[in-house]
Amino acid sequence: MDFNFDLFIDILWLGTLCGIISMICVKKLKLTFKLLNSQIASMFVNFLIGFFVSILFTNLSIINSIVVGIITWIGAETILEKINKNEITNTSPNNLKRKKN
Repeated sequence: MDFNFDLFIDILWLGTLCGIISMICVKKLKLTFKLLNSQIASMFVNFLIGFFVSILFTNLSIINSIVVGIITWIGAETILEKINKNEITNTSPNNLKRKKN
Protein backbone atom coordinates (compact mmCIF):
# COMPACT_ATOMS: atom_id res chain seq x y z
CA MET A 1 0.00 0.00 0.00
CA ASP A 2 1.46 3.34 -1.08
CA PHE A 3 1.08 6.51 0.92
CA ASN A 4 -0.79 9.12 -1.13
CA PHE A 5 0.72 12.38 0.10
CA ASP A 6 -1.45 14.55 -2.16
CA LEU A 7 -4.63 12.99 -0.78
CA PHE A 8 -3.34 13.50 2.76
CA ILE A 9 -2.69 17.21 2.11
CA ASP A 10 -6.10 17.60 0.45
CA ILE A 11 -7.83 16.06 3.47
CA LEU A 12 -5.91 18.31 5.86
CA TRP A 13 -6.75 21.45 3.87
CA LEU A 14 -10.41 20.52 3.56
CA GLY A 15 -10.62 19.69 7.26
CA THR A 16 -9.00 22.99 8.20
CA LEU A 17 -11.31 25.03 5.97
CA CYS A 18 -14.36 23.17 7.25
CA GLY A 19 -13.11 23.76 10.80
CA ILE A 20 -13.20 27.51 10.25
CA ILE A 21 -16.67 27.34 8.71
CA SER A 22 -18.02 25.07 11.43
CA MET A 23 -16.52 27.26 14.16
CA ILE A 24 -18.50 30.22 12.82
CA CYS A 25 -21.66 28.12 12.52
CA VAL A 26 -21.37 26.72 16.04
CA LYS A 27 -20.75 30.17 17.47
CA LYS A 28 -23.89 31.50 15.72
CA LEU A 29 -25.92 28.48 16.82
CA LYS A 30 -24.79 28.92 20.42
CA LEU A 31 -26.04 32.50 20.36
CA THR A 32 -29.37 31.41 18.86
CA PHE A 33 -30.04 28.18 20.75
CA LYS A 34 -28.98 27.85 24.37
CA LEU A 35 -29.14 24.06 23.95
CA LEU A 36 -25.87 24.02 22.00
CA ASN A 37 -23.79 25.09 24.98
CA SER A 38 -22.76 21.51 25.56
CA GLN A 39 -19.43 20.33 24.23
CA ILE A 40 -20.98 17.16 22.75
CA ALA A 41 -23.40 19.14 20.58
CA SER A 42 -20.56 21.33 19.30
CA MET A 43 -18.48 18.25 18.51
CA PHE A 44 -21.39 16.67 16.65
CA VAL A 45 -22.07 19.82 14.57
CA ASN A 46 -18.37 20.23 13.72
CA PHE A 47 -18.07 16.63 12.60
CA LEU A 48 -21.25 16.75 10.51
CA ILE A 49 -20.25 19.95 8.71
CA GLY A 50 -16.87 18.49 7.78
CA PHE A 51 -18.35 15.17 6.73
CA PHE A 52 -21.16 16.58 4.60
CA VAL A 53 -19.02 19.25 2.91
CA SER A 54 -16.56 16.50 2.01
CA ILE A 55 -19.29 14.19 0.69
CA LEU A 56 -21.19 16.86 -1.23
CA PHE A 57 -18.37 18.88 -2.79
CA THR A 58 -15.55 16.39 -3.33
CA ASN A 59 -15.15 12.91 -4.75
CA LEU A 60 -13.65 11.50 -1.54
CA SER A 61 -14.81 8.15 -0.23
CA ILE A 62 -16.93 7.81 2.90
CA ILE A 63 -13.91 6.72 4.95
CA ASN A 64 -11.91 9.77 3.83
CA SER A 65 -14.93 12.00 4.52
CA ILE A 66 -15.09 10.64 8.07
CA VAL A 67 -11.42 11.57 8.47
CA VAL A 68 -12.24 15.09 7.20
CA GLY A 69 -15.03 15.27 9.80
CA ILE A 70 -12.63 14.29 12.58
CA ILE A 71 -10.02 16.82 11.43
CA THR A 72 -12.78 19.45 11.24
CA TRP A 73 -13.78 18.71 14.83
CA ILE A 74 -10.20 18.89 16.09
CA GLY A 75 -9.41 22.02 14.10
CA ALA A 76 -12.57 23.91 15.02
CA GLU A 77 -12.18 23.24 18.73
CA THR A 78 -8.53 24.31 18.66
CA ILE A 79 -9.25 27.50 16.71
CA LEU A 80 -12.13 28.40 19.04
CA GLU A 81 -9.96 27.88 22.14
CA LYS A 82 -7.18 30.07 20.71
CA ILE A 83 -9.61 32.84 19.77
CA ASN A 84 -11.28 32.81 23.18
CA LYS A 85 -7.92 32.74 24.94
CA ASN A 86 -6.58 35.73 23.00
CA GLU A 87 -9.93 37.50 23.10
CA ILE A 88 -9.65 38.33 19.42
CA THR A 89 -13.43 38.34 19.03
CA ASN A 90 -13.83 41.12 21.62
CA THR A 91 -11.58 43.63 19.88
CA SER A 92 -12.85 46.52 17.83
CA PRO A 93 -11.03 48.67 15.25
CA ASN A 94 -10.72 51.50 17.80
CA ASN A 95 -8.83 49.21 20.17
CA LEU A 96 -6.37 48.24 17.44
CA LYS A 97 -5.20 51.80 16.77
CA ARG A 98 -1.77 52.67 18.02
CA LYS A 99 -1.70 54.97 21.04
CA LYS A 100 0.47 58.05 20.74
CA ASN A 101 2.60 58.94 23.72
